[in-house]
Amino acid sequence: MKIGSGLERSNILQQQIRNEPPGLDANNNDVFVWALYLLGGASRNVDVEEIYLKAFEIAPLRFGWRTKPEIPNFKKTSKALQSVEAATHVGLLQKLGPNYRRLTPEGVSWIEAYIEIFKNTYSINRIVDAPANSELARQFKELQNTGSWKKHIEGKTFRIEELAQAFRCSPSSSDKIWQDRFADLHQLARLIQDEKLTSFLKKAEIVYSEKGKANG
Repeated sequence: MKIGSGLERSNILQQQIRNEPPGLDANNNDVFVWALYLLGGASRNVDVEEIYLKAFEIAPLRFGWRTKPEIPNFKKTSKALQSVEAATHVGLLQKLGPNYRRLTPEGVSWIEAYIEIFKNTYSINRIVDAPANSELARQFKELQNTGSWKKHIEGKTFRIEELAQAFRCSPSSSDKIWQDRFADLHQLARLIQDEKLTSFLKKAEIVYSEKGKANG
């Protein structure tokens, strides 16, 4: 009976071990496991804080603070760890006390079986997308719905009045308000490294400088 019970528990555990492929779209839990792999988690014990920082390095738009996305928010990485171990990637991580993790043999096999997916989704040359409900994603989506953005994408020119609508101000707003708007978008451009946004900002700055000349 004891042997049978042990085999039964082993079979149940085996059924629980994650075998589905990683998501084709970026998600925090896959980032966490991939970060552990990149840190040598197949062959050494890795401090969870080291994993947190690596996850932020891979996907800063996902693991940064909402209002300060350039600063890592360890609450998000901690939440990913809890989800990985309790629900989404069961059996792939070995817990070595409260502060250390290592990939199980099954975890190493799982990563390496799908390593091309991980490399393509989390390439060092690719900016990992922010979650669809993030503040950064919301800001960018709002901009993409404006007339000045749409004209820019179509290769057309836009007027200062249209740019003001996109910047949520008026053509006669103070220089400080305009510069604050430009600063916000430049920060967004640095974080998401979108070429279309960068080129839009260059054009927007030209349009704004022409406004100054007209007023002069």
